[in-house]
Amino acid sequence: MTLALHSDGSYNAEPGSKSRAGGHFYMSNENDYNLPNGAILTLSKIIKYVMSSAGETEVASSYLNCKAALPLRIAL
Repeated sequence: MTLALHSDGSYNAEPGSKSRAGGHFYMSNENDYNLPNGAILTLSKIIKYVMSSAGETEVASSYLNCKAALPLRIAL
């Protein structure tokens, strides 16, 4: 079993031109990531800084999700 995650960002979705980051963490088989085994953590967070493009929002969302995944990966 491996830790897998899906990451997504929503550009200008909040008041004040803020963006939202989301992520879904779950356990999956090593060779088949399409077979989820139950959620471990779901992250929904407003990005503190104003992003200037949707691409920056996706990068910030990936960063926040990877930052949250490190303690889970170490524990596993």
